Amino acid sequence: MLVGWSGGGSLSLFYQAQAENPTITHTPAGDEVNLVEASLKPADGVIFIAAHLSRAETLTEWLDPSVLDELDPDLRDPEFDIYSPDCPHQPPYSAEFIQRFRAAQVARNRKITHWALDMLAELKRRGSFEQERAFVVHRTMCDVRWFDGTIDPNDRPIGRSYMGDPRTVNVGPVGLARFTTLRSWLSQWSYDLSNAKGPMNAALIKRSPVLQIENNADEAVPATHNPTIRAALATENKEYMTIPHATHYYLGQPELLKACIDRVIDWSRRQGLWHKRGNWRVGSGLGPSGGLNVSCNKKHHRPFPNGGASVSSGYALQTRRSYLAAHPLIRLPAPSPPPGRRNMPQRLGHPLPSRRGPPSGAEAG
Repeated sequence: MLVGWSGGGSLSLFYQAQAENPTITHTPAGDEVNLVEASLKPADGVIFIAAHLSRAETLTEWLDPSVLDELDPDLRDPEFDIYSPDCPHQPPYSAEFIQRFRAAQVARNRKITHWALDMLAELKRRGSFEQERAFVVHRTMCDVRWFDGTIDPNDRPIGRSYMGDPRTVNVGPVGLARFTTLRSWLSQWSYDLSNAKGPMNAALIKRSPVLQIENNADEAVPATHNPTIRAALATENKEYMTIPHATHYYLGQPELLKACIDRVIDWSRRQGLWHKRGNWRVGSGLGPSGGLNVSCNKKHHRPFPNGGASVSSGYALQTRRSYLAAHPLIRLPAPSPPPGRRNMPQRLGHPLPSRRGPPSGAEAG
């Protein structure tokens, strides 16, 4: 089973789409990745929780369109500098201004994409050791929704994003796509070229059951995103749940988190996917840049190698189960250790015993 939370939602749809109806042979950068011949195994079910359309589409809706020079974020167009008190447009915003604002956001995304393609082609032309280049994307938390509750209304708080005050996050060192590379931009963040756009992949999922859970006070996922995914899903076996007042992280809302988990368990049982001894593969990240992927090996009741997990980023990573156990939203029962490891320390962060023998007295402490 695949569970996509936050940024993992569109990635789960991406995987399932390519497993059911593979189409991709190359990355947006032109590197060969033949998924048509990869024989990816479809998951038995997909669960989409508090997830947005995709990283590319969400970033574009948050890009600050006032930025005129990517190398000098202080050079801005006052027409679209909505966080400035001098901006001629203040909430509530007119429909005409919102339309121009959105168009300017898409234009900025495309400008960065064109630059990334040109730079990648130049690096290939040079034929040197430099095959990739990192860069910074400034001001990526600017959305008219943050201070205008009449736009895509739901239960979300006004004046706050999932990372705090959007005016501060917009210019801070930590933000969506703040640090990226040419290939990462094209695959994850490019509005036109990313292969992980949710609606496009939802339309390729025709056989698998899908459960969608929308948090109606989500500070990270716009209210229009989940209905768009629901409309695009081609499978007839799809179910939708809205949790009123639930925020992105369920912070201080244990009863709402329980409602989410109860629905996941109930749906899994009704779909014949719930097995007491099933082994779960879980990956987590931070908000839309990370996401949560869970897969259940329901046929083979054995732990995955190292109790590891696939993290929902652009790369396949393996992470210790001890890290997963520390995740604030996930609590997994400890699996039986493999033979020969029955006395493995359970305390988080404790080093694994050396293969050369038992730990010393100092290590054991």
